[in-house]
Amino acid sequence: MKTLLWISRHEPNKAQISHIENKIGEVKIIKFDSSYKKEIKEQISTIQPDCIVGIIPRPWISYFLKDIPKSTIWLKPKFKSVHPEEYRDEPCKDFNFDNDIIINPIELRHKDYITRGDDIIHLRHSGYERIILSDRTLLFINWRIN
Repeated sequence: MKTLLWISRHEPNKAQISHIENKIGEVKIIKFDSSYKKEIKEQISTIQPDCIVGIIPRPWISYFLKDIPKSTIWLKPKFKSVHPEEYRDEPCKDFNFDNDIIINPIELRHKDYITRGDDIIHLRHSGYERIILSDRTLLFINWRIN
């Protein structure tokens, strides 16, 4: 069994975990919610995970990648907006607990997320990008299931 370190305030949904397990096999999930670089770095060093899903600011990623083994898989979730042109103030009736997440921009202000004022954003999991550090450059590669 592989170890997956999930760095996020959001719980992973079934589609997100299934996608990873279809690619690398069964995983033991360790969830970690911190917004401090030092704590995240210590957690990565202590756990030494096989795979990391980090929903963290992009500039931090290279800071972490330079110190982990090349065999560690670092993933960034991809999402598609379910209602791209529609503003909502409540979750959609078509919300799928296995595939979707809701972001409330009132609670979360971060430039890496899509924001539309103070309306709820309904996103559906659409895969991952694998992030690799190559010569001080971050490469984002679409991570497909074989």
